[in-house]
Amino acid sequence: MTRSDLNLPEDSFLCLFIFDAHSIIARKNPWAVIEAFQQAFNEQERQQAIRLVIKVSNLNAYPEDAKRLRAAVDAVNGILIDLHLTRGETNALLNSCDVYLSLHRSEGYGLTIAEAMYLAKPVIATAYSGNMDFMTTDNSFAVPYTLVELAEDYPPYGAGNVWAEPDITAAAEILQGVYDHPEEARLRGHRAAAHLREQYNPAKIGQQVKPRLERILRNQSELK
Repeated sequence: MTRSDLNLPEDSFLCLFIFDAHSIIARKNPWAVIEAFQQAFNEQERQQAIRLVIKVSNLNAYPEDAKRLRAAVDAVNGILIDLHLTRGETNALLNSCDVYLSLHRSEGYGLTIAEAMYLAKPVIATAYSGNMDFMTTDNSFAVPYTLVELAEDYPPYGAGNVWAEPDITAAAEILQGVYDHPEEARLRGHRAAAHLREQYNPAKIGQQVKPRLERILRNQSELK
């Protein structure tokens, strides 16, 4: 599928972020993505040359956040996709972007980050949580952060717990650098794809899982 199939501008540099509103909007932190994008590029650049694309699922379940998000995306001339996409369309969307930006406050794994890296896209993401299992200084762009204590509940995250507050200014500078130095960004994306395909393919992971499963089965047999 092409950008045209997805109703995306053909000639723009596209910065993409994907998230599910059910996964706690405050945790996914689209507001930081929008602010970093706004800091990185001026209004003239955002008119056509450089566009922000945010794909969100289940936004209609959160009407106040939906209203705020639509207004924020509109303010930077961004593109908000809030409809269901098939797996193939989502893959095509990831493959259509020029950079993937995630300024999350915490992640379990960071699946969309990994998917973008697998497709050789330069990735900029908060240097915190599950995504740091596969992000390195050679294959991606890590955004510094400060750990902050939650002042209120974001179920299942309770007040008093901590998560990351990404440095938005640093993220904006990295994003601008990716745009200004496309060859360097492209090389890092290709290193990301090689790393993901070598270290996280089914056969490689299977070799790690198999001995553990065999041990569990042995222990179960011994208990009988």
